[in-house]
Amino acid sequence: LHNVHVWADANPHAYRQQNFQAEFSINLWAGLVEHNFIEPFELPHRLNGNSYYEFLSCDLPGLLENVPLQLRRDIWFMHDRWSSSSFFT
Repeated sequence: LHNVHVWADANPHAYRQQNFQAEFSINLWAGLVEHNFIEPFELPHRLNGNSYYEFLSCDLPGLLENVPLQLRRDIWFMHDRWSSSSFFT
């Protein structure tokens, strides 16, 4: 630990432990379709295939309401940083 100084005669190797940083995580989904930004949606903390399928089938259609129908019909999803075209090369 740096930036912490303890001036003690009894124990010159004393230190003070501080936990000012805690682990924090959140699963968010957001989209961009041409110039239409799809608002972020908070996914469950423990995401699995069933909960992701539920998001795709139940929640995502509502998030895409403001995207024109022509664009919605031509959407390609990209998962895990893989482009949709990489499956066909």
